[in-house]
Amino acid sequence: MTQVLAEILKEVDQLSAPEKAELANHLAERLGGEIPPEIEHAQLDVVKRRIAEVESGEIELISGEVASARVLQAISQAAP
Repeated sequence: MTQVLAEILKEVDQLSAPEKAELANHLAERLGGEIPPEIEHAQLDVVKRRIAEVESGEIELISGEVASARVLQAISQAAP
């Protein structure tokens, strides 16, 4: 990872949930080309619902480190 990308990711961590959603939408537009309107609307509905869940306290955000650790733990437990 470049230093520039590391700095950008630090800045992203400081964004609010709505700002992160806006950034994700911006990146998706740049990376994926044209998104069919029905898919875009469905995605935005999910984002709005998830933001509402966070803001209401229904769910709690976790750091990327914690999420990665949980994924690695689940993978290691599932491995034969």
